[in-house]
Amino acid sequence: MDTYRIAKERLDVSLTLIGGEVVEGRIFVPAPLLGHAGQLDPVAVFNDRDAFFPLELESGEVLLMCKARIVEVAGLPLADDPDEIRGSAPMCLLQISLAGGITHFGSMRLEVRADRPRLLDYLNDCDQAFLTLYTDQGVRLVNRAMIECVRPLD
Repeated sequence: MDTYRIAKERLDVSLTLIGGEVVEGRIFVPAPLLGHAGQLDPVAVFNDRDAFFPLELESGEVLLMCKARIVEVAGLPLADDPDEIRGSAPMCLLQISLAGGITHFGSMRLEVRADRPRLLDYLNDCDQAFLTLYTDQGVRLVNRAMIECVRPLD
């Protein structure tokens, strides 16, 4: 039995590391609970409390990746239901600049308290390490610690 192989769904992703290197591989995503409706939740892999996660390369080799050194994650599937993307939280259009000179235009769902509804409040109050950004190039997870600046566009 291989210590790092876990019976979970595999999902192809592309990781941009702090040094600019892009690593492609498969993450192991917990499947929805048996008998419960739902989709795979790759965001949970990056926002749980573990500092490292396994990434399976095309060769079958497994690397243990440090989340703190990842600038962004690309290749995530977009939710099938547009209402699931919108949810009840407002969307904010923005330009985001990340470490290494990466810039994206996109939108984020602002899950904020009624008394703190601004993008600034969301960025300061959010307890997730990786934030979901919806772009024309697909869904990206951006490491909040790697954000250099955010420009609100609406």
